Amino acid sequence: MKLSTRSKYGLRALMDLVERNPQAEIRIDLASGACEADGVRCNVSLPPNVRDAFATGAWDTTGLLLERYQEVDAVAARLQRDFVIGTFNAEDSLMIGVGGLAWSEGVKTRHKALLYGMYVKAADRGSGAADEIMKRLIEEARGSVEIVTLTVVSTNFRALRFYERWGFRAYGVEERSAKNGDGDYLDETLMALRFADEKRRQDESR
Repeated sequence: MKLSTRSKYGLRALMDLVERNPQAEIRIDLASGACEADGVRCNVSLPPNVRDAFATGAWDTTGLLLERYQEVDAVAARLQRDFVIGTFNAEDSLMIGVGGLAWSEGVKTRHKALLYGMYVKAADRGSGAADEIMKRLIEEARGSVEIVTLTVVSTNFRALRFYERWGFRAYGVEERSAKNGDGDYLDETLMALRFADEKRRQDESR
């Protein structure tokens, strides 16, 4: 569901609340555009079809999927083509993290794969979930490609340290690579894991 909000901080707090407590009751006042849960409040606007579905009680998930058929179809095609792995909470079987590998189909770039979509819920960071995902992704890539590349926002120092720990090395920065909803530009660091370099480092450390 796409929401627009006047306060990114209020929406972020609401999202964090739902991550901590998926069963939290969220109240939406369609007239005022207020969204509230456990004292966290922000003003949002809903797309007309979603607002009407809420107002009439006809929340039609099938209709929404059909309305966004092209997006859903594109994601389904990517899941069939790429390697995507998730990690789940042992108690409630809810997904807490995900990551993917996209294989290059170009004749000159088949030796590379792109790591993308690496994410672990805030409440589960530091639990080892990210390491489990990364371990499986690298196992899948090793033997199939020579290089795994990725991009990460340059100010995300925690992520940078994580990737460096797994052998990725920065080789450049793309300035203004991304632009957030507030119009702020973000630089992205380009990183690569070269399996030949990894093996050489292992041999040198023996």
